[in-house]
Amino acid sequence: MTTGSASALRLRGVIQRARTWMLVGLLWSYFGTTVVGGAVPVLVALGLLPLLWLPLMATLENVQDMCSAAAARMLRRFEAGKILVRCEVADVALTLLAGAAIIAVDQRWAAVILCVYTAATSFLPLFIDLAEEFYGAEIERKAPGSAAVFNTYLYAALPAVSQFVSTPLGSLLAGWSVLAVLAVNVVASLLAVAARYRSLRLGRSVGVGSAANDNESAQHADHEETNITLRTLLGMKGPGSPLFSASVPLAAGLSALYIGQWCASFIDNKGGFFAVAAICAGVGALVGPFLARAATRRFGATVVLYTGCVLTAVLMGSAAVYTWGSDPGSGSIAGLPVVVVLFWAYVALTSSLLTGVEVTQVTARQELFRGDRFIQVMGWGHSFAAAGGLLGVWAGLLLQADQQPAWALAAGAGLLASTILILRPNPNLT
Repeated sequence: MTTGSASALRLRGVIQRARTWMLVGLLWSYFGTTVVGGAVPVLVALGLLPLLWLPLMATLENVQDMCSAAAARMLRRFEAGKILVRCEVADVALTLLAGAAIIAVDQRWAAVILCVYTAATSFLPLFIDLAEEFYGAEIERKAPGSAAVFNTYLYAALPAVSQFVSTPLGSLLAGWSVLAVLAVNVVASLLAVAARYRSLRLGRSVGVGSAANDNESAQHADHEETNITLRTLLGMKGPGSPLFSASVPLAAGLSALYIGQWCASFIDNKGGFFAVAAICAGVGALVGPFLARAATRRFGATVVLYTGCVLTAVLMGSAAVYTWGSDPGSGSIAGLPVVVVLFWAYVALTSSLLTGVEVTQVTARQELFRGDRFIQVMGWGHSFAAAGGLLGVWAGLLLQADQQPAWALAAGAGLLASTILILRPNPNLT
């Protein structure tokens, strides 16, 4: 083996270990966050928090995500690994502060303090998401093809953690003690700090995620005056299109939160119904990234993106016809209403397809764009996705999708089918 080959193998080995530790850190971070997230709906159901808190927090998070373009430009000058470590440290500090406040005041204020804590930390996921994508892009530059592997395992592991473990745990702990919820989050965040720091050290040894590298790329891009105007971005075709980034969450958001409420009206055990639905979503999201990666190797990203959108549109269209033209309360399968069983299957399939679309777009964006253009395309992509999701949720509410989801489903199907208009690639913009 030549010296060059040995050096290349060592580089890939170190990058793989750094990537693995970063993934472990993300999973612990996500575990803690979703434990807290799983507690909030239970506190609402117990009457300790108003129902209005749920849409208010969703709106706050989406508005913050809409600022992704500005946040990406702000964070670009910092080392991605360092951003991730500092976000976890900030979460630990704020969690300890919230826990101390609960101990110091009457326990009746525990739910209110948890609300203040979730609002105060709501910006952290935005910074973490952007830094993770910076990190994935840097991995792709150092070891081409690595981003696809990293993103596949990342997008498969996140739902496995949240749907099967952390969210149910948060729901159980919320009925016992808010302090217990915060304690679990502190432990998870400390483990995330350790894993992130280990990844940071390994990455620095081979130049992955180094601030010097990122700054050099950014300066090079700036000298070449590569800023892309918003008008140019709106005309962009292919996986980098911010309009495509907005279209998918908009189409899904029209019915995603409401069709389950409609189906639940046909069954008495609503808690069990939603628990099974969450598991189905987790299974679909676990499988989707691996199927998408295999298909992308054979057919390319654009084909996979549009195929995923079309298949989801077919499912939505079929669901629209079913909910409009039949009596969902009639018939049963294994003692359960047919509509419930079909809904669980629908959730698993659409979750698999849309997660596959998401991981394919993220990976293609990291592979196609470099330097300042990557930062702009990625930042605006996150912003448009958040805006699309927010618009979809409120539009679905106006369409009364919780009472009759057919119109929302049909509109979502039409929007996804029309994405062919914005998926034709434009190589001149990469």
